[in-house]
Amino acid sequence: NNYPEWHGSDRKNFVANYIFATRIAMAGGSTTNLKRENGQEKECYDRMKEKVSALGVGSRYWYDIFGNINNIINGNELDFYDIHRDINQIPTTKKHWRQLFLYGMALHTATDAFAHSCYAKLDEKTYQKFLHKDTTGYDKNYQADNMNHVHNRWLCAQDTAYAVMVSCLNKFEGFAEDFSSDGEAYWNEFYMLNLYFYACKTLNVGEKNYYEDIFKAVTDFSLVDLTKDVTPSKKVGYK
Repeated sequence: NNYPEWHGSDRKNFVANYIFATRIAMAGGSTTNLKRENGQEKECYDRMKEKVSALGVGSRYWYDIFGNINNIINGNELDFYDIHRDINQIPTTKKHWRQLFLYGMALHTATDAFAHSCYAKLDEKTYQKFLHKDTTGYDKNYQADNMNHVHNRWLCAQDTAYAVMVSCLNKFEGFAEDFSSDGEAYWNEFYMLNLYFYACKTLNVGEKNYYEDIFKAVTDFSLVDLTKDVTPSKKVGYK
């Protein structure tokens, strides 16, 4: 993955990247004056700022992006191309459309972690990462995008998506707690590598740390704090 900061990869602080993505959304894509999130790697910060602006995403302008989206509102087809291009649209309205789109990108950043950063416990000392692979057959090691493989991941990802939508509706910044389904019976049976460590890094100096209790169901605190991908032939072991 060439853009791990947008895809919940455990190689980078996906918690900090998600929070920063919601800040980009709040700003409507204007990233110039946004400061780096606590715990966020500089290369992720730089790439995320470079990727999004008030003009567009990557090489595509906003009016072009919205030109590919149509929606039905009150029975009438709404052409997003005209909405964002229309010179009669006031800036705050155009910013609103950009915010909605960018909160969607933040939602993907958060929920994709349940595919890219999850592990199953094989025994007392080894874990197997859920991997991605194009295959027509069933291989338990290549089920990262299979919602029925450790279905609890899917349920927890839905909770995270709901939390992101609450932030979107209120134009709030995201929180590390958005990754938590703490208290739900299904917040178990899998582990998210570095979730606790990454969440702690987003705290301000002197801020009370209560993440250990929140994330204890899906964090093995004796697990090595790895920040690189694990291949199918390798397992994550204890220190």
